[in-house]
Amino acid sequence: QYWTESFSSNAWRVRMKEHRSKYTRHRAVVEVAPYERLGAITLHFLPCDQVKVSADQTYPGIANHPYDYPRKMEEPSVCPAS
Repeated sequence: QYWTESFSSNAWRVRMKEHRSKYTRHRAVVEVAPYERLGAITLHFLPCDQVKVSADQTYPGIANHPYDYPRKMEEPSVCPAS
């Protein structure tokens, strides 16, 4: 999206205030997949407001990575009960 207002203009500040009003905040407490040595922290944001975390020296798509999710997942019409 391109904004025509100058970044220091009042019009830009008004637009930013409206833009920020649409932000949402989320919080989740999740288990971290078991690991032996700390590595990269990988967050997986999944459909139905699910989050998975790994802290291993592997990466998604590499053997032994605890989660193997597709990069793009469709939101189901009905989410399973937690």
